[in-house]
Amino acid sequence: MSRTLSVHKEHEFLLAMEKAGLNDALAQKVIASKSNEIAQQFIALGHDQAELILFEWQQFWEKLGIKIDITGIRIPIKKNGFDRLLVIPGNITTKKVLEFCKSFFTCWFYIAKNINSIIATNARENVVTYAIWVHDRVESDKELIGMSANDLRMKKIATMTVLERLIFELKYYQETGHHLDLENPTICSGSRCFRETDDVIFDRVIHIHWRDRWQDESLVIDNFSETEHGNHYRAREIVW
Repeated sequence: MSRTLSVHKEHEFLLAMEKAGLNDALAQKVIASKSNEIAQQFIALGHDQAELILFEWQQFWEKLGIKIDITGIRIPIKKNGFDRLLVIPGNITTKKVLEFCKSFFTCWFYIAKNINSIIATNARENVVTYAIWVHDRVESDKELIGMSANDLRMKKIATMTVLERLIFELKYYQETGHHLDLENPTICSGSRCFRETDDVIFDRVIHIHWRDRWQDESLVIDNFSETEHGNHYRAREIVW
């Protein structure tokens, strides 16, 4: 294959990729991907588009009084169909995001305790600011219909946490004035919760949807068993 980059430009390119977060593990994925699929994704997304998306998120959070540094955020490799990027600020609490939601629309929280205190574990902890790709759709993922939180864990499918789902709701509402999950709740299976009556066992998951009936419009936040499943309960897969 003929060389298309000079040695100097090749060196500059590698330095830029390293600065952008290309580590050894990710480089190996690029090398091993069939038909240069991952390399093509880097080109398809583009540096300028990535910067624009991150800047938009920075502006969104600053309007809410939250400052984030976008320079060190790693954008995950995008998968087909996952077209919306969510940026989760480091150390922001689920309770804080719920308060933001309450400042724009009514929220019904059918759990007696503070939402922070009942969440026992998260698949991703926001010690630092991070980004995830999700399906850009109103309803939760039809591909995951009938799967309980336990099923998703057994199949190792990465799905939204409670924090991520609330941030998606907040951003979508700010953009459109509308809401997510009008027909089917999202199972936030990326998080596990304590039972209200027991602070040791955590076998509950929170599900979230928008209720619009009988002049009672609100974001409903409830919980059930991690083994619960049905056609109306679906998670949202993420890429990170």
